[in-house]
Amino acid sequence: ARRQEQEVTEVLDAVDFGVIRIATDGTVAIRNDAHARLQQPLHAASDGKGAGTDVPAYRDDGLTRLPPAELPLARALRGEAFDGQVVWFGDEPGPRQALSVTARRLTDSAGRDAGAVVVSRDVTSELNALRARDDLVASVSHELRTPLTAILGYLDLAIEDPGLPEHLRANLDVAERNAERLLGIIGDILAASSSSSSVEVSLAPRLIDASEIVR
Repeated sequence: ARRQEQEVTEVLDAVDFGVIRIATDGTVAIRNDAHARLQQPLHAASDGKGAGTDVPAYRDDGLTRLPPAELPLARALRGEAFDGQVVWFGDEPGPRQALSVTARRLTDSAGRDAGAVVVSRDVTSELNALRARDDLVASVSHELRTPLTAILGYLDLAIEDPGLPEHLRANLDVAERNAERLLGIIGDILAASSSSSSVEVSLAPRLIDASEIVR
């Protein structure tokens, strides 16, 4: 039994994702080394001495503060099961880290509740890469769409000129169709970019002054 326990402990400590085993009474029975390693840089940076002070947590948008009751471990302790809850830890401009956390309820051989397992994985690099890609695609697409809109506008004006010869009108119609097709492709790229992220969208309604937007 001791040998099996040691082997399980060694395996859990060797993986690069955090594992927490919650017992039926709500206590943390097992916590592997990776769980502590995942947030060690943040705790060290929070007070400059590595004292492990609390690190602020945010929802998947990285902006909305996450209440303590909605933290993954708190949810798991309440008996909830969930997949891939993304939580950002840390404040800018300091180091920030995103974890994807999954909780699973366990049952024993008799079908009774046997606690839960919580697994956390560092997805900071993945989310930063996705955001950088989406920002780049959106920026390039917007820069392309602006001149294309102007081109289409002037093509419309030229085509509507009553003195325009028919052979030139036919040529301009071809140019207009292809410009509209290109504009549609750019629109599709923007739509795909905005919906391709694996991060769930969090909405935070707030009152705004519409006159500021108008100005």
